[in-house]
Amino acid sequence: MKEPQRPAQLRLDEAIDRQGPELAAIGREAITAATAAMPTANRIVDNSDGLLRVHFAPGVDLAATIVTVSFHAFWVSYDFPRGDRMYDLDELLRGTLGSMRHYVIEGAGDVRDTEVKLLLRDAIDRADPPLNPENRAMLCFRSDLEAGR
Repeated sequence: MKEPQRPAQLRLDEAIDRQGPELAAIGREAITAATAAMPTANRIVDNSDGLLRVHFAPGVDLAATIVTVSFHAFWVSYDFPRGDRMYDLDELLRGTLGSMRHYVIEGAGDVRDTEVKLLLRDAIDRADPPLNPENRAMLCFRSDLEAGR
């Protein structure tokens, strides 16, 4: 008999804890800030290629991702798939290949800076498709979505 799946939030918490205490704290703060900015976005967890990523999207299609919180070996970043189209007056975004741009989160409290909030707001405004204000946001794992196809 197949073992029941642990709740998604517990699985995410365990994956974040494996990043180490400093990155876990920064990453949780980044996820909390993105969730507050996009309360109706779905959070899709992907750790298929050795990096932990939490995608925020209007549905379950990763091609429509608005922003991703990515845990790297020594830092956490916000990744913006349409970052080349964003207003970045403070020149916070990095990246030159394609449309992807990222912002490395400097430390605790960084995501509360006005400039970072404006980046999130701009990404939300450029979402295609836009967020559905009536969506009941869900937390799921990419592996579970692919297994259910």
